[in-house]
Amino acid sequence: MTLTEQVRLAGVVGAGGGGFPAHVKLASRADIVIANGAECEPLLHKDAAVMQHMAARVVRGVELTMQEVAAKEGVIGIKAKKKQAVEAIADACAGTRVRLHLLGDYYPAGDEYDLVHAVTGRLIPPQGIPLQVGVVVQNVETLVNIAAAADGQPVTHKTITIAGAVPHPLSLTVPVGMLYRDALAAAGGMLGDDSVLCIGGLMMGRISMDPDTPVTKTDTGVIVLPRSHPVVQRKLQPAQVQASIGKSACDQCRYCTEFCPRYLLGYAVEPHQVMRSLAFTATGQAHWNEFAALCCACGLCTLYACPEALYPKEACDASKEELRKMNFKWTGAAPAQPHPLHDGRRTPIQSLMRKLSIEEYDHHAPLETHRLHPTRLVLPLKQGAGVPNYHIAYHPMKSIGLIELSSIATGFLVADAMLKAGDVTLILSRSICSGKYMVLVGGETASVQSAVEAGTQAAHGCLIDQFVIPNVHPDVFASIGRSQPPPVSGALGIIESFNVATLIEAADAAVKAAPVTLIDTRLAMAMGGKAFCTLTGEVSAVQAAVAAGRRLVAERGLLVNAVVISRPHPDVYREII
Repeated sequence: MTLTEQVRLAGVVGAGGGGFPAHVKLASRADIVIANGAECEPLLHKDAAVMQHMAARVVRGVELTMQEVAAKEGVIGIKAKKKQAVEAIADACAGTRVRLHLLGDYYPAGDEYDLVHAVTGRLIPPQGIPLQVGVVVQNVETLVNIAAAADGQPVTHKTITIAGAVPHPLSLTVPVGMLYRDALAAAGGMLGDDSVLCIGGLMMGRISMDPDTPVTKTDTGVIVLPRSHPVVQRKLQPAQVQASIGKSACDQCRYCTEFCPRYLLGYAVEPHQVMRSLAFTATGQAHWNEFAALCCACGLCTLYACPEALYPKEACDASKEELRKMNFKWTGAAPAQPHPLHDGRRTPIQSLMRKLSIEEYDHHAPLETHRLHPTRLVLPLKQGAGVPNYHIAYHPMKSIGLIELSSIATGFLVADAMLKAGDVTLILSRSICSGKYMVLVGGETASVQSAVEAGTQAAHGCLIDQFVIPNVHPDVFASIGRSQPPPVSGALGIIESFNVATLIEAADAAVKAAPVTLIDTRLAMAMGGKAFCTLTGEVSAVQAAVAAGRRLVAERGLLVNAVVISRPHPDVYREII
């Protein structure tokens, strides 16, 4: 199976907000692969956290992408001010074909058009994509998910930042579908009863009043602000009011255009001319609308440039909608070069924060390990570009059932029989070492037992082993085939077994014995049929957890080894994640 197909099956989409299916980019050819770690939305830090704590996976994702698209060069774009992330990425790049490109602290450095030009000097054609100039751009977290997909792990978790009006700003890796209400609890909850959620940031994000909004694959974080905050008040204005204000007050000063990032790159984007459309009827409106066709909706014109607090970005949004209805296609010339003052008019993030009145919320939001066990997950069927997914019923998983077989072909037959016999979820179904096959399912205990019985009957003399483990801790399910391991901090524990079933039981016993976090549970693949799990936490907790798991495996006579490393070297962390 190709990497492109693995990424498609793993459900990897752009994790930086766009949600474009990652496998589509991998099916192309390019000269350069760029990892987008620019992260220019004020107060959001999830990309920096990913690069600092998962640097090896970011670089591996770049290398895998380079190999798939036949690229000769890999570049990771990151702001120079993110010093800890820069150091981690620099170490991970050593000895590889991947290099760093340091960026300034301006907005919007993460825009693909700006990033491609900053790294390569190439200008993407109007309404085009980076592939048209031989470049593939992926968000750094997307690349982590690509590396995980290469190991057969689907996307189940998302790293987000929680900032703004909360007691303890932080970044977290949470299950996709977790409600923001539960994630906010890890930051101490919202300050104030009238607070609102700015999901995805203040510039390009969306306002939500509902804390039960679920985290999706494309979310980058949430900024909590009082409803009375001026940015929130502006965003809550109805579209008709925004247009009415612009129609009466715009004096064509051109500030919105002169600060527009796309205009400064040489593209025909002129928001001040789009504002003229507000005063025209349908007979003259279309001409002015065309100046919005290449707008990237960064919001800089509305929230920073306009001296009268008007809404040029929203006027551009409306104009683009009208152009879509007309099936308008841009036919103008591509820019030959950026505006002469391109470098001198970039908007510093600090200046932007002052304009947005959010300097009081500018705090570090480090990646922290929290054991979050949501009681409810909500999974929207559309979490990225393209058509919505189709619905698959969710089965609550309390027990695990496994069947191991000596025949790969029979393994497919057994998996089919198990899924038809019980209301269960397929966790793993794959070939393992020595030409064997393993089927692992989860669900309610009675359903799992029925599934295992049916699979055993369908084994036709190829059965090696089968078992059912009831009342398994939720962390065990999460750690099997995990798409993105949680942050590793503190001590490190490893339990290794000669047998898959015993290792799962040991992982369950370990996480029930002490407040630790299971990092990963690896089962039989490329290990001669062995299995191991890794866990992290405070030294004393890891020692207690490993002791409980070790005792269980030793009692079965299947212990390979169990160790605790009190203060692992950072390179050991990077190898794990």
